[in-house]
Amino acid sequence: MKINKLLLIVGVTALLAACSEPEPPREPAEIVAERAQARWNAMVEQDFQAAWALYTPGFREQLPAGDFAAEMRRRPVTWTAAEVLEVKCAGDEPRCEVRTRVDYKAPANAPGVGSLTGKRGVTEIWLQIGGKWWYSADA
Repeated sequence: MKINKLLLIVGVTALLAACSEPEPPREPAEIVAERAQARWNAMVEQDFQAAWALYTPGFREQLPAGDFAAEMRRRPVTWTAAEVLEVKCAGDEPRCEVRTRVDYKAPANAPGVGSLTGKRGVTEIWLQIGGKWWYSADA
């Protein structure tokens, strides 16, 4: 009797899953905006492993995650916030341009000042490789 109930539950679950509407395909700009924001969030949180995972496969082959993290930690600038503002994708081309506002903190060169804070616009290139979108550090 228990097996019949289990089979019934599995069957109903499979039927409901089959009847649900498939998600519409997402636009490249939407996907890239989400991934670009995730990369910047990781940089702000200093989760350099997560940020590294969003770089192109070629970049990741050349620079292992540990080396990338060490390089990022040595930089005097720290990112405190970031917001993706705009994504422009080039039609059918596997390339998108992302504009992001980045807030940062950097050590001041003047004695007794401590650190400086600021905001700046950053433009990035994202490439579609193997069906996924990746940040291109080299572009």
